[in-house]
Amino acid sequence: DGEASTNKILKLRDDLLYLSMREEPDLMKMIDILDALQNVQDSIDIPEIVLSSSKADERESLGMLVRQLRKHEDNDVSSKAMILWHVFREKVQAEQRQMVAEEKRKKEREEAKAQKKKEAKEKKSRKKNMDSLIESRREEEDKEREEKAHRKEKRKAESREKKENAKKQKTKGDSKAKEKEAAKKKKKKKKK
Repeated sequence: DGEASTNKILKLRDDLLYLSMREEPDLMKMIDILDALQNVQDSIDIPEIVLSSSKADERESLGMLVRQLRKHEDNDVSSKAMILWHVFREKVQAEQRQMVAEEKRKKEREEAKAQKKKEAKEKKSRKKNMDSLIESRREEEDKEREEKAHRKEKRKAESREKKENAKKQKTKGDSKAKEKEAAKKKKKKKKK
């Protein structure tokens, strides 16, 4: 059970702290506690290492306690504390590396998301520009078509007008020719 294990470890921490603060600590008890901690070192989690018995003083955490005991005058205490300190330090550093890696992954995901959003915005903007370009091109083509149709209509009208004028001229010419012919015939009749 995790909670029972945590409580046991925190109890060992408090006992070790109490012993280390005494002027004449019971070295055998200290060594027994350090041995007990070594036996369960694999199941000791980061909070149990870094949590302090009093929130005011972080030196009362298990990690800080074994760090101080590395310099203890008793060789057994200092060597056992040194072993635990290395184990704890490795755990804390591994946790920090994992947190940094997670933070990095999170940042990369956020950057990728922001990049995607930026690209989507640019794509939308490009599409809008392209649509606008297509629309203005369409308008130009429509205008050109209208102008072309207008010019064609104008040419047709001019052509019709020319034909009509030519027809009128011909009719006029024909009338004059007929009049001349008629005048000639009249002259001939008068001569007779």
